[in-house]
Amino acid sequence: MQRILHEYDDSIAISAKTGQGLDDLLARIETILQKPLITLHLHLPYSAGGLLSLLHEQALIQQEQHDETGTYLTARIPPRLAHRFRAYRVEEAGIGEQGAGV
Repeated sequence: MQRILHEYDDSIAISAKTGQGLDDLLARIETILQKPLITLHLHLPYSAGGLLSLLHEQALIQQEQHDETGTYLTARIPPRLAHRFRAYRVEEAGIGEQGAGV
């Protein structure tokens, strides 16, 4: 169990049988939900699929559209990730005018 806890950041051990660790889990969820998110409007080329995956794992996707050049998104992300998307920011007006909605 300890190996798994060290392998995954922010992991918490809980027991379905005894309920041990549930208070820690709830406290961690509350902490995460209280962190501020920033809204970004992005255009990711298809070659940046890794960043798109990161958004789906770490962000709240509010809008996503695809066209022949890539994916347009409006996403709320943790500030610690914003620097990774600096080169892909677009004006809000560009979203919604491209391709078919998903």
